[in-house]
Amino acid sequence: MTTLNVVITGSSGRIAYSLIPFICMGETFGPDVILNLRLLDIEQCQEKNEGVKMEILDSGYPLVQEVTTTIDPAVAFQDADVAILLGGFPRLKGMLRKDLIAKNVAIMLTQAKALDMYAKKDVKVIVVANPANTNCLIASQAAPSIPSKNFTCLLRLDHDRLLGMLVAELNSKGLGEHINPSKIRGVAVFGNHSNTQVPHINGGEVNVGGEWKPIMSIVDEDWAANILPGRLQNRGAEIIKHLQASSGQSAARAISRHLQDWLGPVTSPGHIFSMGVISDGNPYGIPDGLMFSFPCTRAVGSAPGDYSIMHEGFSTNPSHSAALQATVDELNEEKSAADNYLSSVQEEKA
Repeated sequence: MTTLNVVITGSSGRIAYSLIPFICMGETFGPDVILNLRLLDIEQCQEKNEGVKMEILDSGYPLVQEVTTTIDPAVAFQDADVAILLGGFPRLKGMLRKDLIAKNVAIMLTQAKALDMYAKKDVKVIVVANPANTNCLIASQAAPSIPSKNFTCLLRLDHDRLLGMLVAELNSKGLGEHINPSKIRGVAVFGNHSNTQVPHINGGEVNVGGEWKPIMSIVDEDWAANILPGRLQNRGAEIIKHLQASSGQSAARAISRHLQDWLGPVTSPGHIFSMGVISDGNPYGIPDGLMFSFPCTRAVGSAPGDYSIMHEGFSTNPSHSAALQATVDELNEEKSAADNYLSSVQEEKA
């Protein structure tokens, strides 16, 4: 049986609390994978972190071999196979985005340097802490011994939200049967995990009565072009308004699915999933050097972590092109803010 050393940062937080059962029950990495869990959090959270460890042990998961809690990145990342970076500084009321980026760049640098020094060189990393795309880029740049393709960021939550919205809209059309997410294919979310993200459903299909039909032949064009994008882009804020907290269980489910699709065996040829990856050499003309969400797929028999960016079925029209440019511009602004912070830190040290 395979054994994985899995690091979870921010491990006492609400996303981790929902994610850990998926991992421990074998859904995320498979039912035959033995787990050594490394729970990394800040010193102020260590008592709570110990409580999380107790609950894992009390649950008696057969796949869990070892659970370590720590505040030391060197301990957490030693020989890590997978790193799930949840820990970050939350955006406070009235906080400017550039200040949020500065706070999180410092956190990502510490974690990335530990990854570079202590983790296995084929470690696979998913960044969830916001701003996820830019945090992921900073982490990959600060860990030069680890291939940039081994760093990804979470856009699967947005992908799943898109599927949920499509399910609701399609079921309102009286199709004679219940549509669920497994009956939808060929849709994706491009760009940044922010309110500039770009849903793409034009080539999507839905299975009705055993026949694949174009989604755009069923939903209203005005809804697809003018209502769906804004609803998706603002879903996170809508959830915060109702819960007084950001997404927890849906984010955890999305992380688990992201890791399944990226690292698990390919069971559904042609399956497409949205994932934030390095943009270098992409087929859409997005500038190199960004962490950007694309529709991704994996070939049957491909090694864990291998993926390709899907182009077929995702042609862009002028409105898509303008929206893609807006999310590129935002990511470049975030990258500049991060670079400015790093430059100021280096000047202070000098």
